[in-house]
Amino acid sequence: MEPPHSATLLSIAHLKLEHTNRIFLRKPKTIPEELCKIFFTSLELYESESKIVQNIRDFIKLNQNVSSTNKLIETIKKCAKTKYKYRPILAIFYQYRICVDEFNEAEAFYWYDMWNQAKQDSHSQNALGVCYRDAIGTRQNVYLAFLYFQKAAESRNPKAQLNLANCYRNAQGTLLDLSKYLHWCEKSAKSGYSEGQFQLANFHRDDVSTPNHYAKAFYWYERAAKQGHIKALVQLGLCYSSKQCVEINHEKALTCYKISAESHDSEAQVLLAKAYNSGKGTFRDEKSAFKWYRKAADAGNLTGIYHVGHCYHTGAGTRRDINQAFRCFRKSVEEGEKEEWLAFGQYVMGNCFHYGWGTKKDLHLAAKWYRLAIENGNKYARKQLWLVFTKQ
Repeated sequence: MEPPHSATLLSIAHLKLEHTNRIFLRKPKTIPEELCKIFFTSLELYESESKIVQNIRDFIKLNQNVSSTNKLIETIKKCAKTKYKYRPILAIFYQYRICVDEFNEAEAFYWYDMWNQAKQDSHSQNALGVCYRDAIGTRQNVYLAFLYFQKAAESRNPKAQLNLANCYRNAQGTLLDLSKYLHWCEKSAKSGYSEGQFQLANFHRDDVSTPNHYAKAFYWYERAAKQGHIKALVQLGLCYSSKQCVEINHEKALTCYKISAESHDSEAQVLLAKAYNSGKGTFRDEKSAFKWYRKAADAGNLTGIYHVGHCYHTGAGTRRDINQAFRCFRKSVEEGEKEEWLAFGQYVMGNCFHYGWGTKKDLHLAAKWYRLAIENGNKYARKQLWLVFTKQ
């Protein structure tokens, strides 16, 4: 599995650093871009493991005048031979392709393993657990992963606690046990790990058997969002836009969506576009709605692609373009599964082939899409299917 792009990690870490570590934000000319990349990526990867981040920060300060990435690699490899604290930095290089030409998961695993051999602390144990779970540079072994997570979790490592919780939830290397999942997820959340807080919030949101479960979900979403967890911020916005957790506040929901959307979250971009389209929490602005639908579509979000198609079809916020509309509708409905707009999208596709909107007329394909729309509950498609059969 390909690791997340370093740009994604960078954008998340930048949000977390709004009020801290400003030397790295304000002086990009002082510190080379590659070194900034290492630092920001480490903040995202080693959240709540401040000692590792401090080691990486110290390394950057010592080497900020290094003229080339090749020299930087040579320097850090020399350091890593005798100083174990630099080994996770090398592992980051190879796993996330920072300062190196290509991903090298085998090299990443080697340095994680060397780190663990020297240190054998909860951070290195958790890193090896992830390697064995996700087959990073080694064969997948969920049983070994479980053992490493268990050791690290018992040493109070919040990331390992969440990884162990997910082993129990997904029956990876152990038996399914939701009570143990909740136990370790709570420990991770209470230790301040934002992903643990986010997952605990999701658990409470869906746990209808627990009294005040929405209030508990809101509490943990808010705590995670305050640490810059983008998905938690999106969910917080959804809480503010419904009566399930708190009083409806469309302005606060809009703020949550805007911050998340600007951090490249495609779900938030769609929600922000919908807010502009409906005028909830802001003035109605079809051009801004189209802009954010387009950004979500460019990121591959099928809901965004569908709505871009709708904008082109109706001319909302952009010039009317039936050909573009057809392409967007086709992509969204062919790849969609259970989205709320799927049935209507299939109905529109039927109309496109029925009347030649953006494509050649094809009554056979029109009937196919009308049938799919009917199966998914669209009430208008039945009449259109009858018109196809009567060739009207």
